[in-house]
Formats: sequence, C-alpha cells, structure tokens
Amino acid sequence: NKNNIIYMYNPFDEKVMEKFIVNNLEFLEKGCFLIYVNDLHREFLKKMLEKNITGYRRNDFYQISVFKF
Repeated sequence: NKNNIIYMYNPFDEKVMEKFIVNNLEFLEKGCFLIYVNDLHREFLKKMLEKNITGYRRNDFYQISVFKF
C-alpha cells in the first residue's frame, strides 16, 4: 500500500485550488499526502477537506501544511 505525495507551493488562488481539489479528490482519497508550502489558503483547504482528511499538521515557522488522506 503506497501513498502518493502532491507538493504545492502556493500555486494559485482559492477558485483554482477548489477546482484542483474537486477534480482530484478521488485520487487523493486513495491514500495521499498533500504538502502545501507558503500555505496562504490553508484554512480554506482545511474547511473544504475536513470530511476527507485523516490527519493534518502545520509548521508555523516554515508555513507548511501537510494533509493526510
């Protein structure tokens, strides 16, 4: 059982991020880590994914959020 990793460096605004998540949610739920650096929209993602994630951690100093599916 392998986990995939998606790495994002604050790539886009909330509208585009929402489309990305909706289009890839099935893939994410198969077992994935979403690593989000310079995480300006982390609260938006947390709220959007709250029913899908099994874990979440954040490093305040480096502004990195990690979501586990």
